[in-house]
Amino acid sequence: MKIIGVDSGAKGAICQIDTETHEVLWCNMPYTEERYVDIKKVMSFEFQFDIGNVWLEKVNGGSKNKKFDPVSSFTFGQNFGMIFGGLMTVSDVNLVPTKTWQSRFYKLDHSRGAKSQSLEVFYRINPNFGKYVKCRHEGLVDAFLVALYGYHLCAIVKRLPFTFTHLR
Repeated sequence: MKIIGVDSGAKGAICQIDTETHEVLWCNMPYTEERYVDIKKVMSFEFQFDIGNVWLEKVNGGSKNKKFDPVSSFTFGQNFGMIFGGLMTVSDVNLVPTKTWQSRFYKLDHSRGAKSQSLEVFYRINPNFGKYVKCRHEGLVDAFLVALYGYHLCAIVKRLPFTFTHLR
């Protein structure tokens, strides 16, 4: 079975976990020159969309601490809609709120921030991945954990190392 996790943010990514081989295919979210998600490219990647096993992070357009300006909110919403719509053409999509998947892996410590805590969990699970994730592939971390959240809900997790393949 293949389980896909999607971080739809500006530095987002798509990640597919093969539950039998534990191979992980992933790519950074592709964008057009106008900064919109390139949905045609997303749909052309080698991902295998198993029905019901696509997990998309459901995010809000801002929070109490960080509000987006109207243009950013519109662009973010449009990109989210393009991803959601594109994925719905090939599979059912499970929307999972950010706080829901995060709480599966850690108790949020606001003094340390969610990004650093997600990164710690990622390295605990994948100690051999390499230390360049933080600066170049932060979307991978969230997309992987979103997929892993779906993986846990399917009750098929085994403690095996994952093998990563970066699709370009």
